[in-house]
Amino acid sequence: MNQDGNNFLVFFDDECLMCNSFVHFVFKNKKTSHDQIYFTGLNGSKISLIENNSLFQGKSSTIYLLRNDELYSESEAIFMMLKQMKAPINWLSLFRFFPSGITNIIYRWVSKRRSAVKTTCTYNPKITQYIV
Repeated sequence: MNQDGNNFLVFFDDECLMCNSFVHFVFKNKKTSHDQIYFTGLNGSKISLIENNSLFQGKSSTIYLLRNDELYSESEAIFMMLKQMKAPINWLSLFRFFPSGITNIIYRWVSKRRSAVKTTCTYNPKITQYIV
């Protein structure tokens, strides 16, 4: 993974089928640009990059995004990823203007129910170059 300012490192629950499906969705729909989105599991070795951050809660039910040493979590991380996707999907990032208290309530509600939402996940071998 290149360490310049245009890279995003997403920490996600790699044991969750819905989370894995979302990673594949992001990979499939990301903009073709100089920005790169890399993914790593919350149980992976890269977790040391965020363990000492005050936002890190150690929960496997939370997604984190690291960019330029700045950590985003929950709905803010989702909005940052949506912004890097092709139109019209990236238009959903406009919802980040709602207070994070409201968007995080929605995020947590989905997170609690994620195991019932997705039961299968297809694998795309091209994504392995973006898993660190």
